[in-house]
Parts: sequence; C-alpha cells; structure tokens
Amino acid sequence: MLKEFQRTNLTCPECRGPISEFRQGAISEFRCRVGHQYSPETFLAAHADTRERTLCAAVVALEEGADVARELAATAASDVQHRLEEEAGTNARAAAKIREVLAVLTQEQSRQFTKEAQGLPLKDKLV
Repeated sequence: MLKEFQRTNLTCPECRGPISEFRQGAISEFRCRVGHQYSPETFLAAHADTRERTLCAAVVALEEGADVARELAATAASDVQHRLEEEAGTNARAAAKIREVLAVLTQEQSRQFTKEAQGLPLKDKLV
C-alpha cells in the first residue's frame, strides 16, 4: 500500500523546515525535508519543547538587555540616562510577561500529563 503524502503549513520543531504528513491507512507521521520524523504525539511534544526553549531564550535576552541598559545608564550623560532607564524597565516588564506565559503553559502541561497518567479524559486533546 502506498503512503499518502500531504504538504502542510507546519514546521519542524528541530530545524524549522517545512513538514509533510504521510498517511498509510490509520497511521500518520510527520517528516521534514532533512528527515526528522514524528508520530502525531511526539510532533506535538517536540513543538511544546521548542516553544518553551524559544520563550526562555526571549526571557534571557530581555533580562540581559535590561541589565545592559541599567549598567549603561549608571554612567551615561543625563540626556541619555532617562532613555536607558526606560528601556531597562520595558525589557524587564516584557520578560516578566513572558515568564507568566511560561508558568501558565507549564501548569496546563502538568495538568494534562497528570490526567493522562491517571487515565482520565483530556479536555481539548489534539490527536
């Protein structure tokens, strides 16, 4: 039996390349151009990992940006000091918002894993 192949608008969580879906009867798998392969469950889990790593990297970049702006403000001329302090505050607030998003995502993921481990039905289960 030949596998049916369909291009998708999805991207590979590892290399960010385009993903195609391959079906053979009830069996489905996702593959990218370079050969990364996923079952539907591992594809969803890999995307969740990528999302978390990306958001964590954004927090680090924003917090470092805030630190740099604060350090530069300490020795900057008065006309630049205020702008740098504002930039530090903006970066710190953005990092805090992303931390809140990460906390919500982590709580939701933990809740779903707990239900799955207990054999309870998952609300909004995708697969």
